[in-house]
Amino acid sequence: MIAFAATLGLAAPALGSQPRQGSATQRPDADAGPTEVAVAVYVIDIEAVDNAKQQYSADFVVDLIWSDLRLAGAPGRRSVHEVWHPQVILFNQRGVSALLPEMVEVDLDGRVRYLQRYYGSLASPFDLRDFPFDTQALPITLVSIVYGPEEVRFVFASELSGRANRFSIAEWRVGAGEADTGTYAVSSTHSTEVEYLSRFDYVFEAERSRSYYVWKVVGPLVIIVLMSWAVFWVDPKHVGPQLGMSATSILTLVAFLLSLGSILPPISYLTRLDHFVYASLALQFLAFAEALASTYLASKDNHPLALRLDGVSRFLFPAGFLAINLWFWT
Repeated sequence: MIAFAATLGLAAPALGSQPRQGSATQRPDADAGPTEVAVAVYVIDIEAVDNAKQQYSADFVVDLIWSDLRLAGAPGRRSVHEVWHPQVILFNQRGVSALLPEMVEVDLDGRVRYLQRYYGSLASPFDLRDFPFDTQALPITLVSIVYGPEEVRFVFASELSGRANRFSIAEWRVGAGEADTGTYAVSSTHSTEVEYLSRFDYVFEAERSRSYYVWKVVGPLVIIVLMSWAVFWVDPKHVGPQLGMSATSILTLVAFLLSLGSILPPISYLTRLDHFVYASLALQFLAFAEALASTYLASKDNHPLALRLDGVSRFLFPAGFLAINLWFWT
């Protein structure tokens, strides 16, 4: 299993590398069923969420506790490589540093405790269809790269888990963490056999704050759309101002749409904000078409009809934009 894990880039477990020979290679009470490993996670801080890279930065502590009666009567601190351990890695890490020594604390009764603090980036695939009104999961995933559920069983230690009262991140509202245990299936291209590894997930639900996008994205976009309606108050005889204002508004909105690409990954679907922007762009194009129609009518000595068209548009276009906004905000 270790050789296969190495092909996945997993053979760098957070609890150390290959254990030494002897009792460190054998599970405690291997004949008595799976070894129970209590897992606790305490999150000190979540600094940032990167939409484009689909990852987040966190500072957190992982606490693993198990019993090994072979170490009873010999309490103290020792290297993790000198004892058996469940070979756990941070499965969704994207550059995480361990900040504490690779040591375990052994109690008099053989209770072994490994405590490690981590800082770095963790992967978190996002579903951005409802952006910027979306809620995302921020997971911390632990996987044993050697042992399956019949050998190691993770148990959530809720009394040792939790989070700090406040996080540095301002754009998100992060809830309490929820734990889940399960398995991770691995297979090889050279075999149809599937093996299962023990897995533990501690997941935070994060709701994106709307205020930033209201003031920085939606607000300017609304102003651009309102600016395009000025053509309805310009006399259709003045062709230059009418067409110039409409074309400028469209180009401004297109440039604004391109700038949104820097905050989102290259995804194959449209987000809620994309739909809002494209609907606004379509409305501006219709305003441009209306300006063309009214100037054409005026050029054909049908000035009253052109003025009537402008008058209707003064009410029709705001109503259409209101409908777009009602869909966007609900």
